[in-house]
Amino acid sequence: MLRAWWQHDRDLDSAEVLADLVQGVGADPATLLPSANSAEIQAAFLGCTERAIALGVPGSPTYVIDGEVFYGQDRLMMVERALDTPFAPAGAPPRW
Repeated sequence: MLRAWWQHDRDLDSAEVLADLVQGVGADPATLLPSANSAEIQAAFLGCTERAIALGVPGSPTYVIDGEVFYGQDRLMMVERALDTPFAPAGAPPRW
């Protein structure tokens, strides 16, 4: 979806675009799209939004690893490093 939005400037608010994207990954838009609008999924989305605000997420895409916020695609190498070798806690001596 991010590629469709950023690279191809597709309108993710359009039901036709969403149906096309869902179909493009081999899923059935007639089943998936109504489920996405269910009260349960909308509540989960609201919960994620509230958590992002609480974490200070500046926008999308943002990745949070052990409380460290990485914003933007250009931070993916830093995300990979954080997943591979977690940062030392504040005040801890360096690991040599």
